[in-house]
Amino acid sequence: EFRRVLFRSSGLAANGEVLLADPHGRPITRPRYSADMVQTVLSTAVQPCLAGTSGQAVTRDYRGVEVLSGFRPVSALGGGCIVANVQYADFVAPIRRLGRLFLWASVGLILAGLIISLLIARAAIKPLANLAGSARALEAGQFDHAVPVGGPTEVQQLGRALSSMARSI
Repeated sequence: EFRRVLFRSSGLAANGEVLLADPHGRPITRPRYSADMVQTVLSTAVQPCLAGTSGQAVTRDYRGVEVLSGFRPVSALGGGCIVANVQYADFVAPIRRLGRLFLWASVGLILAGLIISLLIARAAIKPLANLAGSARALEAGQFDHAVPVGGPTEVQQLGRALSSMARSI
């Protein structure tokens, strides 16, 4: 049947359909879903097409379902049109999936960044905290207390300076 050939070659999702309309906007092919209002709704939806222009619009189909409708005049039909409808929910589903993926990826990256920042901060602060403990021990007169020498270059230099100062005293 011609309708099946149109549908198979259209590449539309499970809820899409392709219709051919005559120059008066009446369906030539049977609609995928049975409905009494096909003729009226189809002719209303393709008025620009019947006037000779191609395009697309978000509209309601003959069942009242929101669809993205694409239409194009077909000269072989003597001024008729081909109309392809995809349910709007099917059309925006990949965009919504991408939005959710982006949201979860963003949350994951923010958490990873936070964890990495905390680890880096801890790694940077720990040698300074050790030096501060050594400085307090020196202040308390514990000159035999070992001064840790570790961490970034500047912290190592400070540790060596405190150690040298403790030996001098």
